[in-house]
Amino acid sequence: MQKSFLGLGLFLVLGLIFQGCAYNKLEILEKGDLCFESEILPIFVSRCSAPGCHNPQDKVEDRDYTSYQGIMVDVKKGKPGLSKIVTVMKGFSEEPMPPAPSPRVPNAEIATIEAWIKAGAKEAVGCLKPVPCDSVTNISFAAKVEPILSTYCVGCHGSAAPSGGITLDSYQTVLTSANNGGLLGSINGNVSFVQMPFNSSPLSDCEIATVRIWIEEGAQNN
Repeated sequence: MQKSFLGLGLFLVLGLIFQGCAYNKLEILEKGDLCFESEILPIFVSRCSAPGCHNPQDKVEDRDYTSYQGIMVDVKKGKPGLSKIVTVMKGFSEEPMPPAPSPRVPNAEIATIEAWIKAGAKEAVGCLKPVPCDSVTNISFAAKVEPILSTYCVGCHGSAAPSGGITLDSYQTVLTSANNGGLLGSINGNVSFVQMPFNSSPLSDCEIATVRIWIEEGAQNN
């Protein structure tokens, strides 16, 4: 009898846990405050628009994922499960995207895209949150610089298939580009450098300042 009560108790606890998980997932998918300009477009630019892929110049399979209009070709508003862009990113097709040897799109980024589609796939622009940068010091690579590079750069400059032979997915490789001037020159769009991110809007002044100050402070692995 005691074992029966223990079994029933465990079943009820697990049921509550699964209900909570389902509720949280639904809550995330119904969240409607995602900014296309700052939270959605950078994923597509970083993961899908490398040279030879879905950019304005190459337009592989007649797809350009560097604009809202181009992305919406493979999106069904309110229905992430029926949106081709989601199914190929999840690998539910004969040709998962990005193709090997490029790394798969992280689950967290796919979930963000799903939430955006679920909420109506709106073209929300002008919603970038201003961040004060005039007093930014002691910048952490892990907390500040690496997330910027992961969002805007690693999709093209990952170690699996680095565009231009430039890798930016580890501290050591970022340090190399920081020391030779390539990193700051590219995101600044300086003369003799290709403006980065490629096929996208430049980084915000705050993001550029964050990288610049990190380099000026010694480009530490902190």
